[in-house]
Amino acid sequence: METKKKVETLKKEIESKMRERDLLNKDVVEAEEKERLNRDRVLTLENEKTKLKNKESGFKAEARRLNQEIFTLEQEKEKYGIEAS
Repeated sequence: METKKKVETLKKEIESKMRERDLLNKDVVEAEEKERLNRDRVLTLENEKTKLKNKESGFKAEARRLNQEIFTLEQEKEKYGIEAS
């Protein structure tokens, strides 16, 4: 009889450990999924940052070009204004 009780006790412990293992595995899978989602978000944000920096560079280049054009037009205005006088 005592052996049967030990066997039953061991079976219960094994089942308990298996449930615990299953719960831990579930937690690991959930954590891995969250980590993958976070990694994807980081990549998306880094790509967006790169796009915005490129856009900013384009705007700065356009501003420099327009400032140069304004400067040239102001010089021409002065030149032709003097000639018209």
